[in-house]
Amino acid sequence: YFLCVYFLLFMDRSIIPSLMEQVKEYYGIKDGKAGLLGSVFVFGLLLFSLVAGMLSKRLHPMSIILLGTMIWIAAVIAAAFAYEYEQMLVARLFSGAGEAAACTLAFPIVNDLAPAQAKTLWMSALNVVTNLGTTFGFIYTLLVYTNTKSIFLPFLIEGLLMIPIACIGILPSFRKIISRTYKSMPGAQERKKNVFVELGGILSNNVYLGLILGFSCQMFSVQGLGYWSLLYIEEKFDLDMKEAGMTVVAVAALTGSLAPPLGAKMMDRFIKKKQEITISAVIIRACAFSGSCVLAAVSVGALGIWTTNYWLFVATL
Repeated sequence: YFLCVYFLLFMDRSIIPSLMEQVKEYYGIKDGKAGLLGSVFVFGLLLFSLVAGMLSKRLHPMSIILLGTMIWIAAVIAAAFAYEYEQMLVARLFSGAGEAAACTLAFPIVNDLAPAQAKTLWMSALNVVTNLGTTFGFIYTLLVYTNTKSIFLPFLIEGLLMIPIACIGILPSFRKIISRTYKSMPGAQERKKNVFVELGGILSNNVYLGLILGFSCQMFSVQGLGYWSLLYIEEKFDLDMKEAGMTVVAVAALTGSLAPPLGAKMMDRFIKKKQEITISAVIIRACAFSGSCVLAAVSVGALGIWTTNYWLFVATL
């Protein structure tokens, strides 16, 4: 269920980046307003992620995810009929808001459902699906647009596809499984603790604050790269939409499919061998490894910015 939901959610993120030139031409806008379509999506995602997290203290998490999914369905179908720029802006805002519930609550639920020896692997499966969804989103959008010349139809199709998947979450048998997990989650008896008390606890935890800051920086880079990469490749190397799209798809499919499970497997093996170390030590070592990868990526990325050779750029990407 969560894999299917995530696949469609992240497929949606690729539609506007895939059709950036066509969107700009249709609405008669420049890069600034085109970028705002991505910004309002992220704003809705961030704002309602906090709301979803607070509501999960009082409501069943599946109820919140279903509500968010219904908002998302309504928003993407509205985007299919957003013939004015302002209408699309509002639709993308609520698309992000609807996605927030699943993005916030699915990972903790999957983490609690997963066997103890395979938690990292199960979590990485969600990461793989997000990358595959984003990758397939480029292919899907290009195929739909090539055959219909419509920038709106991809939104309508994905919204209709989500409806039967969302209905699975209403099934009593499915909710029963989640309910057992929800009741057994650590701290279930403390869900009504004052939100400001919990916020104070978070702000006093240096390790957690570091993770938040690092993840924020990562998402800033990933979202910017994903949103503008196709248009950048088109203009820098004078490629058509299909050629640039296939470049992004190939790179995203390769890195997105291999990196998450590989990293998860390494962490599982590391934790299994080092069971005597504390969780904090595991987090610190994992962050140090991740930081090394990021520094290497920055160095390689700098080379990609300056090169005019297409294949060298693809290698750095």
